[in-house]
Amino acid sequence: LDSKKDISVADPSRTDTGFQAFFESIVKQLGASCEIPFEQLLLHFSASYSASRAALLEAWKFYRKRRANFAAEFCQPVYEAFLFEMVYKGYIKAPGFLENPIIRQFWCKAKWGGSGQGQIDPLKETQAALDKIAGNLSNHEDEFTLMYGGDWESTFLRNVRETELIKQSGMTPIGAQEKPATSSAPADSQNTKDEQ
Repeated sequence: LDSKKDISVADPSRTDTGFQAFFESIVKQLGASCEIPFEQLLLHFSASYSASRAALLEAWKFYRKRRANFAAEFCQPVYEAFLFEMVYKGYIKAPGFLENPIIRQFWCKAKWGGSGQGQIDPLKETQAALDKIAGNLSNHEDEFTLMYGGDWESTFLRNVRETELIKQSGMTPIGAQEKPATSSAPADSQNTKDEQ
């Protein structure tokens, strides 16, 4: 028997031009099966604003569904068990909690927010949120929770305190500053008048 064997070494200078397309194809399939868009899975938003925002919104449909399930099946039962023990031991006063299950249900009502979805174009998305609030299609708390997560009321109260401190220091709060008057004439015609 011939004991000699040839060893072939891979050529390090050889490039595989098809790897990127192969990798992206696999990631797209994985994302589709997990209900997460390709752009969100790789955190790579290279398309237009509209396409990137659509991908983010699709991903958040999945995240909100999972978050709602987690809140209902884990967070809420733990909170109710904790509240029951605190009321039973007398640490928290909650009239009717132990006697009436309907009243207990109201005492145990909670809203689970979580982290916000973030923004791709903060200026456009903030203006859209303000328009929804102005049109009574949404409210401050829901829009704040959607964008940033957390508690809108505590943020609002902190803003009130900050505004009062700014006024007491003699400065003008940002929201109270007057916007400069803008001319309706186009910029080119205004420059022409200045040159004459």
